[in-house]
Amino acid sequence: MSVAREVIIDLLPLYAAGELSQQSRQLVEDQLAKDASLRKLAKALGQGAGDLAKLAALNGELEKRSFSRTRLLMGVRSTLIGAAIFATLSIFAFWFDGDSVTMLMQAFPVVVRNLAIVAVMLWILAFFVEILWGLVSDAWKGVFKKK
Repeated sequence: MSVAREVIIDLLPLYAAGELSQQSRQLVEDQLAKDASLRKLAKALGQGAGDLAKLAALNGELEKRSFSRTRLLMGVRSTLIGAAIFATLSIFAFWFDGDSVTMLMQAFPVVVRNLAIVAVMLWILAFFVEILWGLVSDAWKGVFKKK
């Protein structure tokens, strides 16, 4: 079976990483046995395979950090939204006094005003938590940056 040299060259990085199937690996090895320049190229790629492994490990670590950061941000955002909903609905609280209904707004207008302010602040924080998180983490890194 005749395979174009360019196809073998395309397969060499996968060969060096050990990611080829048995048949593809055998095909590449057959071509390497015939062509000295391909062997030289495969050897150079093989020496770089350690770098590929390090890069893959680093990429996996970065993915873990990104996932952890995203999970933490989603937890913070969910908590803020829950608190904002609670504060917003608390404004409309009421209770029954025998034959009448008393609303929190009627009995405690200052408390309702403060609840409204807190609710608005919580909604703003919930929607801008990712931007604020980035600013704070950048500032935090600047404080502890190695000199």
